[in-house]
Amino acid sequence: MVDMAAAVAGHCRFFDYLADLVDPKFYHADDREHINPKYMKHAERAATKRAFKEQYKQNKRAKLDPDAAARKARNAKEGGEGADKQPKGAADNAKQWRQEQLGKKLKAKQQQQQQQQGQKQQQQQQDAAQKRKQQQQQPEGAPATKKAKGEQQQQRQQQGQQQQQQQQQQGTGLAFNKLQLDTGRPVPGRKGSKAKPSKAEALKAAEDKQARLADAAARQDKEAIAAEAWRAALARASGERVLDDPKLLRRSLKKEAQEKARKAKRWAERNSAQQEQQKARQDKRKDNLAARSAVKLEKKKERRDKKLLRAGFEGRKAGFISAPKAKQ
Repeated sequence: MVDMAAAVAGHCRFFDYLADLVDPKFYHADDREHINPKYMKHAERAATKRAFKEQYKQNKRAKLDPDAAARKARNAKEGGEGADKQPKGAADNAKQWRQEQLGKKLKAKQQQQQQQQGQKQQQQQQDAAQKRKQQQQQPEGAPATKKAKGEQQQQRQQQGQQQQQQQQQQGTGLAFNKLQLDTGRPVPGRKGSKAKPSKAEALKAAEDKQARLADAAARQDKEAIAAEAWRAALARASGERVLDDPKLLRRSLKKEAQEKARKAKRWAERNSAQQEQQKARQDKRKDNLAARSAVKLEKKKERRDKKLLRAGFEGRKAGFISAPKAKQ
């Protein structure tokens, strides 16, 4: 008769051996607090990455070590032999010991969580007390809310803009690239000023000026020459373009005339090409209409011929078969 207690003990030892083959990380609680590295500071994140790399290297080295496999097999064999030699209640004792260890770990983790929660509440209370203390120590008139802070910042910006406008009005710290001088001529772009003269008018004025300068040079009137030079310099300083070179003005007018003639020629070519295309389209339309009319006429003739034909006879009807009798 088979001993039931011995059979059960053997089965227990077998299942315990299978449980030992499973890595404890799959059924034991991990006491370490796992934090996503992206929420860490730069230095802590770098340290965590280095530690992970070192642990990965050690695990890989241990996995590829040929002696490690032999040691693991030897330890498993020794453990199996020791399990076979265990007394009848050894399996129950091992199970009870594992349960006790798991219970201790669970209690320790609960206590740690309670401590962390208490510390968190205490920190919140300290922060609230410090905030109240700061609000009490805050002087009167200081902004106590975000809205008040925004209003104060807006006031500071307005004050800065007003100061900047005052500096611009006073002319301090400003630089100009154009000067408004009293030359006796209207400032270009102002209301009431004359329109910009054309190049032909500018050429006439330049020729007149050149004639005056030549006359002054012939009379050796240095004051008139200096006055003309000074007037041109003031105009350039005020930002006005001084067109007083007849040679350049003639060249510019010649270039404009050539460009105008070239554009007129292109426009005439374009108009002639458009007229030719229009005439070609009209001719094509007329031909299509004539062809369509001819087709319609032919169809009408065919329908008329069909009406004149008689069933059972060939050819058209020339007249009646029997001539009508003459009336007596």
